[in-house]
Amino acid sequence: MKKSELIPMKPMKDYSSEAKAYFEQFDGIKILPSLLFNQYDDYIESQRFIEADNLLVNLSERKLFSYYRENYIYKMQVKGRKIFMADESILGYSKQKGLYLKDSSDYNFI
Repeated sequence: MKKSELIPMKPMKDYSSEAKAYFEQFDGIKILPSLLFNQYDDYIESQRFIEADNLLVNLSERKLFSYYRENYIYKMQVKGRKIFMADESILGYSKQKGLYLKDSSDYNFI
């Protein structure tokens, strides 16, 4: 690529709409599907924290607070670590599909 073809990069201003749109993509909070609780607890007990963290699923802040108000998600503490956990009777989980609302006939994937 020729030097004349390079596009100079410049930092985004904190107040720009582009910066806001960019950072909104990463507003997720990690939650634990209750189906994986025993495995998570085992990993924490054996101090395998990276494996434990890999069981957590990202959920947007907006959805988390909405589901938290509806009691679909609750806070708990596991061996000193505070986590959000999805209620298995309402929110299902599969590795291939992620979290989904169980009460929907066509499954709404989150």
